[in-house]
Amino acid sequence: MKPFVTRNSHIPLYAQIQNILRQEYLGKDVPSGTLLPSETEMMQRFGVSRATIRKALDGLEVQGKIYRVQGQGCFTRAASRISSSLSEPILYKEMLTNQGFEPGVQFISCERVMAEERLLEKLELEKGAEMISMSRLFTADGVPVIYLINSIPLWVLGEDLAQELLEDQSIADPIFGFLANRCANPLHYYITRLRPDYARNCPIPITPYPPDTLCLALEDVGLNEMDKPIMLSRQYFPSDRINIELVRTRSHLRDWEAL
Repeated sequence: MKPFVTRNSHIPLYAQIQNILRQEYLGKDVPSGTLLPSETEMMQRFGVSRATIRKALDGLEVQGKIYRVQGQGCFTRAASRISSSLSEPILYKEMLTNQGFEPGVQFISCERVMAEERLLEKLELEKGAEMISMSRLFTADGVPVIYLINSIPLWVLGEDLAQELLEDQSIADPIFGFLANRCANPLHYYITRLRPDYARNCPIPITPYPPDTLCLALEDVGLNEMDKPIMLSRQYFPSDRINIELVRTRSHLRDWEAL
């Protein structure tokens, strides 16, 4: 039986349809250029409006999963690239799974450290302030693709929770739920900076890539609803399979229209 959508779910209908299309058409074993069912066929299958189908397809197109050809329909893109949007928090295991890869994670280290000088201003900390710094590696089909370092100031954690992390950093996965549920300090928004950098500058040894490998480096500062920094996340992407997209929706442009 083919998967179907349910109207009593907390997941919006368009998002349910996207998940089903990912499972059926966007896996690594589906050839690039495969034609998706028509909008009419999907309306009949899922019992939803054309607007809902188009919203689902628009989202997949923005994410780089499909492309449209006028008068012919929607086609799948190659699944060899790993795409993500900066408009939403990134859950890497989910992102890799949705794009047809077998995700893996290796917890590398978890340490109690003093905040580096350059981070004091970013995190609004005083000199000598301590953090818990957690390093991990994500793989796609066994290939290293994402090197991640999450740092949380000690004041956010408290001594007891900091000790729990030092014993088992996996309790902070995913980080967004951990901050909300264990720290009672949910992430309200984050500021991301992108830059090119060399593999040798990553705090985690990037192997098997040469030290002069050019990486895409992201640095996220997460803030709570009081605009207080509560997390720093540094991510290195040495693989050319990674594609990060910045999605700017119309709602972000309305203020400019009034000028």
